[in-house]
Amino acid sequence: MWVESVVHVGAQPVGLSVERLDAQERERTAAVLAWLTLDAIRGGGGNGNTAWHEFVSDILREHVTFAVADECLEDLGSTWWNEVVSRALLQFVHQNELAPSVNRHLQIMKDLGGSDRPES
Repeated sequence: MWVESVVHVGAQPVGLSVERLDAQERERTAAVLAWLTLDAIRGGGGNGNTAWHEFVSDILREHVTFAVADECLEDLGSTWWNEVVSRALLQFVHQNELAPSVNRHLQIMKDLGGSDRPES
């Protein structure tokens, strides 16, 4: 199932379609997102950040579609697109109710020392 929404970045409306994942996929996505987030924070950059960005890019590519008016595309810069991507990720997390699971996984990994990578 896909959920439609509109966000505004500046004066420009952006249509978002976000796929709702099944329960098993939501749990797996939350675990991987938590692990990569913790790894990126603890690693201070480098490979942890790269893996996090790649995973988020995969999420957005596979589970979110964007609709922007064609006549505006030429005028939209990287700052604008960064904001759209951030909002799209937040919509994905919200529509799939991932925040509680991500937080639970983060707490477990912090308590365990965060050394175990979740299986994908």
